[in-house]
Amino acid sequence: MITVKDIGWGSYGGFEGPYSWGKKKYVVPASPEFKDKLLGVTTSTEGGTLDSVNMYDRCVLSVGVIQYCEAVFAMSRMLGSCADAGCIDIINSALSGLPVPLEFAKNDKGVWRFKSGLGFLDSVQKMQSAFLGGSTGLKGQWTGDQRVHATAVAATFVNLWADQAMCDAQCAYARETVWSFVTPASRTALASDSSNEGWSGALKAAVTSYSANLPAVAESMIRKVITTAAWSGSPQDRYMVTCKQMALGSGVRIWPERYGKIAPRISALFGVSVPSLEDLQNWNGPASDLHGPIDDPLDTVAEIQSFLISQGADLGPAGADGVYGKKTKDAVAAFQASRKLTPDGVVGPKTKAAMQAVLDAK
Repeated sequence: MITVKDIGWGSYGGFEGPYSWGKKKYVVPASPEFKDKLLGVTTSTEGGTLDSVNMYDRCVLSVGVIQYCEAVFAMSRMLGSCADAGCIDIINSALSGLPVPLEFAKNDKGVWRFKSGLGFLDSVQKMQSAFLGGSTGLKGQWTGDQRVHATAVAATFVNLWADQAMCDAQCAYARETVWSFVTPASRTALASDSSNEGWSGALKAAVTSYSANLPAVAESMIRKVITTAAWSGSPQDRYMVTCKQMALGSGVRIWPERYGKIAPRISALFGVSVPSLEDLQNWNGPASDLHGPIDDPLDTVAEIQSFLISQGADLGPAGADGVYGKKTKDAVAAFQASRKLTPDGVVGPKTKAAMQAVLDAK
């Protein structure tokens, strides 16, 4: 068990707060299924530890192997899966020891949410009150009491994963949901090759990793490559042209580094010798000079939905279907509230600019 002395204090993009990198690494099973491999590749970059905690960004509180963001209830969905697996008593025992005791329970819609004595934490402001002691999380806006409060919360959520049943439940949830980061349009493109082995599986794993970060941008890159000669060629050509576009043509400044982290894991799990970033730069296969400026990833409803999904929004089984329904409007309103914009559910110029700022920060 860790104490508050083991918790660090970090900052990112105008926010600051407590964090712990965690120690319980996700380990790919000895005889992995395809979903295990996808999760193994994705966790090369997205946290990778079951007991990690991050409280220094807009998410208020992020926990777990893929850093599930509570500002959009992603952590609640993950913990809800743990509760359904029989761990509800473990969760509520831990929550009872928080500076402001909480309960994890189902709301009147049957959805798992955190609950204080004043009701369910159904807004970012209520989350900030319960988890951050009332701080906004912005740099320079913490009182001493708020720092103590948030650090105690961080320690509690790290120790929540001391129980093996909780770890097993989180792993089961992560492996079953990791493919959902890939947008429907990207899945359709990838489904043209039914194989999940070798270069075909390697490509799907790479796309999953990039989609876990920014699904709308990953989809934009897929749209660029599916009309090229390389996409119509061998599975290796498809891997090369797609990863070159993702790593070097997206404009996302951390994506070249991301490729460097996932490449060794892809090679190990899929039995192919994938190229280094330098090899991609020098590749002279079909359409090898594709990389260049990307399209605006927030032009269409589907792209806005993909952005919302990337931020943890639950748009239901349809996902980024291009239909601006209630779930999409509610998710936009939640995002607006997290950025202190009027939560009207309409993507106007200010909301789009805020979304673009998130993309740019990546």
